[in-house]
Amino acid sequence: SRLSVRVMPAHSRFDSNKVIGLVPGNRDDQFWLLGLLSSDLYNYLAKKMINETSSLQLSSLQKIPVPDLSANDKDRLSDLAKECV
Repeated sequence: SRLSVRVMPAHSRFDSNKVIGLVPGNRDDQFWLLGLLSSDLYNYLAKKMINETSSLQLSSLQKIPVPDLSANDKDRLSDLAKECV
């Protein structure tokens, strides 16, 4: 199974082995983060390197580094994520 993320409303807390809710501090970050966390690379990091069990928790996901992307890269990643939503 794949890492599955979704955008959640502010002040939400959701943590299960089915879906991880994403609540970015800055609303402008939600789509590029959604795209990044939905990528094959992050699925591999989450499932094979961070937590090899089938039960991935938010605490495991927090161990994966988030790159410092340029504004252009964030915009491109946001555009790709929006195409999938």
